Amino acid sequence: MKNIFTFLIALTATFVVGQTTLIDFESATTWGDFDGGAVTTIANPYNNTDNNSANVGKMVKSAGKTWGGSSTVLGSAIDFANNNTFSMKVYSPRANAKVLFKVENSSNAGINFEKEVTMTTANAWETLVFDYSAIDNTKSYHKIVLIFDNGTMGDGTANFTFYVDDIVLYQKSETCSDGVLNNGETAIDCGGPNCSPCITPPTTAAPTPPARAAADVISLYSDAYTDVASNFDAGWCGNNSVTEVMVGGNAAQKYLGNACQGIVLSNAIDASGFTHYHVDIFIAAGTDLTGKVFNLKFVGTPTTTVFKEVNHDLNALQPSVGQWVSLTGTVDLSTMGGFKEFGITSNLNDKVWYDNLYVHKNTVLGIGHIDTPSFSIYPNPMGSQLTVEGISEVQHVSIFDLTGREVLRSTPNKAVFTLDTADLQSGVYMLSLQVGDNEITKKLMK
Repeated sequence: MKNIFTFLIALTATFVVGQTTLIDFESATTWGDFDGGAVTTIANPYNNTDNNSANVGKMVKSAGKTWGGSSTVLGSAIDFANNNTFSMKVYSPRANAKVLFKVENSSNAGINFEKEVTMTTANAWETLVFDYSAIDNTKSYHKIVLIFDNGTMGDGTANFTFYVDDIVLYQKSETCSDGVLNNGETAIDCGGPNCSPCITPPTTAAPTPPARAAADVISLYSDAYTDVASNFDAGWCGNNSVTEVMVGGNAAQKYLGNACQGIVLSNAIDASGFTHYHVDIFIAAGTDLTGKVFNLKFVGTPTTTVFKEVNHDLNALQPSVGQWVSLTGTVDLSTMGGFKEFGITSNLNDKVWYDNLYVHKNTVLGIGHIDTPSFSIYPNPMGSQLTVEGISEVQHVSIFDLTGREVLRSTPNKAVFTLDTADLQSGVYMLSLQVGDNEITKKLMK
């Protein structure tokens, strides 16, 4: 997948259209300090995954005036005709610190606009968003002014020392429910031509996957583990409050250009015997899935020109939006000598959360699951769904109660499928699978 990822990286220019980084502290910036405020450029003292910039701005507020701060004049007027939002990374020694972001005309300070937000975290990088949609964009603004804790006198101590970075201007083209970036989104995710709307993440955890021996499972993502996540073009990956991963897509590009996660393993996996995959996904209620897909790609070894893909037509899941759904199927990785790289793509304009992503052998499951030589059926007892994973196509499936009454019928005509069992009452049932000329019958409980 290296050649594919290289191509995708070349496409990332389309991802940054509609946003401009005005100040990143990697190049020289002149600040004018006033009334106790002072900004200097220093090496990033808190370099981590939230902000791995080499340099940042350090703001110290000392005794002077309660409005002490610092300002810088840009080389040209700020483009508010096409943009309406600022974002800025801030590292504060305490939560509830106020940050005032102000713009002024360089010749007439009376022409200005300001927004103040309050930080929610301490000793961590936080991306703050300043909504400038109400600014008079017929006027010119050249100066940026920063004031921390306006109305409170600074004392020059660590308690009044802040760090800032990546002042970004962009067009916020959708409405977030709470007016701020949600779930670790970046400014680009929450605005611009390829934005993924801010939507409420799932409040329920993904279903517990079937229990299998560790040697029979290769985990590509779980709540506890993910290898190397790479974001390309309109795709984006990250953890939210319930630790699932989100994927944003660009409808115009479908597969290529939407790779969200790339996992490059240090050593190639010997995938002999690995014939199945599993992933749980959650799509927000109300999402239109017409023409939408979810794609998994396994890239082989020793050459990256050998790969296997599995595609899911999400339109078939339209009745299931707003709840967790298991996508399962067969993919014989042993025929390609295992795999070393992996990618996930989707052309959803919104976001899809996914969890419990792995490939596995078709081996005996743990307690609470049924296994036959050809099929795995779980969970048992049933919940709101029953999953059947097999290597043979099932033409007809029925569930009967103990009186012999048929309470559910389906004609999946596929080897892997999910049944909606939410309406079944608690009790004992019999499952009948018609596979060619054979019938497989198993007892189920709910």
